[in-house]
Amino acid sequence: MSVLATDHAAATRARRAGGRQMWAFGAAAGVVSSLVVIAVVAVAEGAGVPMEVAENSTTPPEQIPLLGYATVILGSTLVGLLLATAIDRWARRPRLTFIITALVLTAVSFAFPVTTTATTATKVVLELTHVISASLIIPAIAAHLPRRKVRDTVA
Repeated sequence: MSVLATDHAAATRARRAGGRQMWAFGAAAGVVSSLVVIAVVAVAEGAGVPMEVAENSTTPPEQIPLLGYATVILGSTLVGLLLATAIDRWARRPRLTFIITALVLTAVSFAFPVTTTATTATKVVLELTHVISASLIIPAIAAHLPRRKVRDTVA
């Protein structure tokens, strides 16, 4: 076996181990984020913030179930992990590319609470839940992505 093949095999094993680690830490961050967000929403509801939203002004507002927050956060975490895996494979600067992409998607996610019919307090709590989730999940995933890709050079 040549030195180049040995180096490639070692790099592949390290990348796979790093990928598994990223998925484990990302999933754990998603679970922790879900629990923190559920606690924040429960405190907000206890303080009198109605966690009810309506799609528009003609439909009656509906209560957002607490497990609904966890479902959306865990689904978003899965999308983030899939995105990070793809970015790690194809981007030259995986960490930076993932962080920028994730922050843009987080900013886009702010549109839902703003466009729904709800009280201002409800909208603020919903925006806060997006910030909490992003601040816990994005760094956990990004920390397991390389800053730069090392490209093989042909001698």
